[in-house]
Amino acid sequence: MKNELRLNIRADADKIAKLREITNSATNQELLSNALTLLEWAIKEKQEHHSIGSLDAENKTYRELVMPALSNID
Repeated sequence: MKNELRLNIRADADKIAKLREITNSATNQELLSNALTLLEWAIKEKQEHHSIGSLDAENKTYRELVMPALSNID
């Protein structure tokens, strides 16, 4: 198959199963597709020099997302 990707996810199987349950994803492929969509958006935002984070409107606090993949983007 063209562009087929095979992953060994045994080490993260429990985490993946939990995320599938929380997100109601029917398959690992669906979960991965959603994760890639979010990462793609985050990359575009970082390329625009925007920060990525979580806003607690009630307490007026902001927490920025820190992850190695995003820290490498100029």
